[in-house]
Parts: sequence; C-alpha cells; structure tokens
Amino acid sequence: QKATDASGDRLKEASMINSSLLCLGQVINALVEKEQGKMKHVPFRESKLTFLLKDSWGGNSKTCLVATVTPSMTSLTETISTLKFAQRAKQIKNTAVLNEDTCGSIAALQAEISRLKSELESSTLVRLLPVSESND
Repeated sequence: QKATDASGDRLKEASMINSSLLCLGQVINALVEKEQGKMKHVPFRESKLTFLLKDSWGGNSKTCLVATVTPSMTSLTETISTLKFAQRAKQIKNTAVLNEDTCGSIAALQAEISRLKSELESSTLVRLLPVSESND
C-alpha cells in the first residue's frame, strides 16, 4: 500500500489479488505435499483463480509457470518470494495422458458416421413430408 499509494477501489482490487495468490500458494503447497505421499486436501474452491486453474495444476495437462522477477533492490523481498513460489510449483508433477478413444477401428467409425447421417436424413424427410388431412 505504501509503495503503490493505492487507495479506494485500487486498494480493494489489490487486496483481492493478494488473497487469490495466497490461495494459489496454499494449493501449490498442498499439491507438493500430496506429491510427496501425504494425504492432503487441495483447496481448489477457496478462490476463483484456483478453481479456474484446477485442471491445469491438479489435472491431466502440462502446465507452464512464468515467474517474473526484477533485479531491483527495492523489490528484493518480492523477487525472493516469487522465486520460492516458482520453486514449489516446479515440484508438482502432472502426468498428462492423451485423451483418445481407441475402442473402434476407422472403418467401424466411418460406418457409424454413415449410418447416423442416413438416419438423420430420413428423420428430416419424415418431418418435411406434408401430413394428409382426412375429410370424414
């Protein structure tokens, strides 16, 4: 607050961002502990940020984190904090697996597509045919 002279809405926004980053740090710590074999609850629902990143950090994906630091001495504590955060995040190991269904051959899948297309065409034709009115 002193370094940025934030006040009002800016101060509130900065507070919310810091809260989300704190939750992200807790999630990363929990994932690292889980990686080390400890049974730990991962608090993904603590903030919107961690909820949105749930699939990236704890799911079936490859994730890249870019830690931005500065060589300035005035930001030394922030730089060290960022590097420690990146080091913890580096310890998370996700195993990304290609999501594909290999239960059918190409010929069987093409036959299924043809069958579904003909079924769709026949149902469309039935709806387009005029209904005959009977005059009794």
